[in-house]
Amino acid sequence: MHVTRRLWAALLVLGVLMIPVGVVWMAYAITQTDTTATGTSVSVWPIVAFFVAFIGGTVVTVASIGWMFSWFTGDDDADDMRTSQSETLANAVPTTRVGWGGDAPEAPPR
Repeated sequence: MHVTRRLWAALLVLGVLMIPVGVVWMAYAITQTDTTATGTSVSVWPIVAFFVAFIGGTVVTVASIGWMFSWFTGDDDADDMRTSQSETLANAVPTTRVGWGGDAPEAPPR
Protein backbone atom coordinates (compact mmCIF):
# COMPACT_ATOMS: atom_id res chain seq x y z
CA MET A 1 0.00 0.00 0.00
CA HIS A 2 1.33 3.40 -0.92
CA VAL A 3 2.22 5.87 1.87
CA THR A 4 -0.45 8.39 0.91
CA ARG A 5 -3.05 5.64 0.88
CA ARG A 6 -2.09 4.74 4.43
CA LEU A 7 -2.55 8.33 5.49
CA TRP A 8 -5.96 8.54 3.80
CA ALA A 9 -6.96 5.24 5.42
CA ALA A 10 -5.90 6.50 8.84
CA LEU A 11 -7.84 9.70 8.30
CA LEU A 12 -10.87 7.68 7.21
CA VAL A 13 -10.69 5.56 10.38
CA LEU A 14 -10.36 8.70 12.49
CA GLY A 15 -13.46 10.20 10.89
CA VAL A 16 -15.45 6.99 11.32
CA LEU A 17 -14.51 6.95 15.01
CA MET A 18 -15.40 10.61 15.51
CA ILE A 19 -19.01 10.12 14.41
CA PRO A 20 -20.15 7.65 17.12
CA VAL A 21 -18.05 9.43 19.75
CA GLY A 22 -19.81 12.69 18.93
CA VAL A 23 -23.26 11.09 18.87
CA VAL A 24 -22.78 9.26 22.19
CA TRP A 25 -21.27 12.35 23.77
CA MET A 26 -24.17 14.46 22.51
CA ALA A 27 -26.76 12.01 23.88
CA TYR A 28 -24.97 11.90 27.23
CA ALA A 29 -24.63 15.69 27.44
CA ILE A 30 -28.31 16.19 26.63
CA THR A 31 -29.50 13.65 29.20
CA GLN A 32 -27.24 15.11 31.88
CA THR A 33 -28.44 18.68 31.33
CA ASP A 34 -30.06 20.03 34.47
CA THR A 35 -33.06 22.28 34.03
CA THR A 36 -33.56 25.16 36.38
CA ALA A 37 -36.82 26.45 37.83
CA THR A 38 -37.36 28.57 34.72
CA GLY A 39 -36.97 25.53 32.48
CA THR A 40 -33.97 26.90 30.62
CA SER A 41 -30.54 25.45 30.83
CA VAL A 42 -27.76 26.29 28.44
CA SER A 43 -24.88 23.86 28.07
CA VAL A 44 -22.24 24.12 25.41
CA TRP A 45 -21.28 20.41 25.49
CA PRO A 46 -24.12 19.10 23.29
CA ILE A 47 -23.16 21.70 20.69
CA VAL A 48 -19.48 20.74 20.87
CA ALA A 49 -20.44 17.06 20.58
CA PHE A 50 -22.55 17.82 17.50
CA PHE A 51 -19.59 19.52 15.85
CA VAL A 52 -17.34 16.55 16.68
CA ALA A 53 -19.77 14.24 14.86
CA PHE A 54 -20.22 16.74 12.01
CA ILE A 55 -16.46 17.18 11.55
CA GLY A 56 -16.09 13.38 11.66
CA GLY A 57 -18.51 13.10 8.75
CA THR A 58 -16.63 15.77 6.85
CA VAL A 59 -13.32 13.99 7.49
CA VAL A 60 -14.83 10.72 6.19
CA THR A 61 -15.96 12.49 3.01
CA VAL A 62 -12.61 14.18 2.38
CA ALA A 63 -10.65 11.00 3.19
CA SER A 64 -12.83 8.96 0.83
CA ILE A 65 -12.19 11.39 -2.01
CA GLY A 66 -8.46 11.47 -1.19
CA TRP A 67 -8.34 7.67 -1.11
CA MET A 68 -10.11 7.52 -4.48
CA PHE A 69 -7.69 9.90 -6.19
CA SER A 70 -4.65 8.23 -4.64
CA TRP A 71 -6.01 4.93 -5.96
CA PHE A 72 -6.22 6.37 -9.48
CA THR A 73 -2.59 7.48 -9.41
CA GLY A 74 -1.46 3.93 -8.60
CA ASP A 75 1.80 2.57 -7.29
CA ASP A 76 3.15 1.24 -10.58
CA ASP A 77 3.32 4.48 -12.55
CA ALA A 78 6.89 5.16 -11.46
CA ASP A 79 7.93 1.61 -12.31
CA ASP A 80 6.68 1.98 -15.89
CA MET A 81 8.90 5.01 -16.46
CA ARG A 82 12.08 3.08 -15.62
CA THR A 83 11.79 0.67 -18.52
CA SER A 84 13.12 1.71 -21.88
CA GLN A 85 10.85 2.04 -24.90
CA SER A 86 12.58 -0.79 -26.75
CA GLU A 87 12.11 -3.11 -23.76
CA THR A 88 8.44 -2.19 -23.53
CA LEU A 89 7.92 -2.82 -27.26
CA ALA A 90 9.80 -6.13 -27.10
CA ASN A 91 7.32 -7.38 -24.50
CA ALA A 92 4.32 -6.20 -26.51
CA VAL A 93 3.69 -9.37 -28.48
CA PRO A 94 0.35 -9.43 -30.30
CA THR A 95 -1.97 -12.23 -29.21
CA THR A 96 -4.48 -12.03 -32.06
CA ARG A 97 -4.20 -14.18 -35.17
CA VAL A 98 -4.84 -12.81 -38.63
CA GLY A 99 -5.58 -15.07 -41.58
CA TRP A 100 -6.69 -18.63 -42.27
CA GLY A 101 -3.49 -20.58 -41.79
CA GLY A 102 -2.54 -22.82 -38.90
CA ASP A 103 -1.13 -21.55 -35.65
CA ALA A 104 2.41 -20.25 -35.84
CA PRO A 105 4.92 -21.98 -33.59
CA GLU A 106 5.35 -20.26 -30.26
CA ALA A 107 8.45 -18.10 -30.21
CA PRO A 108 9.73 -16.45 -27.05
CA PRO A 109 9.51 -12.67 -27.02
CA ARG A 110 12.70 -10.78 -27.84
